[in-house]
Amino acid sequence: MTFIEWLTSTLGTAVVLIALIGAFWKVIINHVTASVKSKYDKELASHIDELHHKTDLALKDFEAKANERSIKLTGVFTPQREVVENAYAKILALHNSLEEFSVGVFGDDPVTKSKVVGEAFKDFSAYYYPKAIYLPESTVSKRLF
Repeated sequence: MTFIEWLTSTLGTAVVLIALIGAFWKVIINHVTASVKSKYDKELASHIDELHHKTDLALKDFEAKANERSIKLTGVFTPQREVVENAYAKILALHNSLEEFSVGVFGDDPVTKSKVVGEAFKDFSAYYYPKAIYLPESTVSKRLF
């Protein structure tokens, strides 16, 4: 075997070995990359599922609390609405009696006039003032008359 044959054989073998090592190296790198990517994709999916679950729980908790507040507010404001409606009806009755008083529907007798207006005012006062309406103190403290 001559030096050139030996050199050609050695270089040929080296080239083939380098090509095989390169191919295997590429396969190994691709395998490791795919393995790591798969692992992190699974972890990411797990974290996303966990976040969705926590978000769903938080949303359900928020909705439950909102419903509870709505029920409580409905329970609080229903009686208040009734008080306001009844107080308004009594204010209208008082207004009407004052209008009739000033127009002279009851005649000229001041006692009759005062009695009708006084009864309407007492009815309004007896109903309105004991009721608790949630209004600003500045409004509640003002007297109508």
